[in-house]
Amino acid sequence: LGAAGQVWFVWGTTSTALNSTTPKTTLPASAAAQSVSAALTGLKSKTTYYFQPVASAVGGTSYGAIQSFTAN
Repeated sequence: LGAAGQVWFVWGTTSTALNSTTPKTTLPASAAAQSVSAALTGLKSKTTYYFQPVASAVGGTSYGAIQSFTAN
């Protein structure tokens, strides 16, 4: 992020409707890569979910690549 900011994930059951969000995590200013994770609960078995990381700081908001997983 370079500057202090917040990160979170948007997610849903289609890659075009990421309507759910995880709580935001505040990260300190850093030039180093930082790892972020979030737990999801209440997922349906054998359902594919899509998620995208989001980071927001003074300079604006950045969106990562949309990825997917299938719940057991």
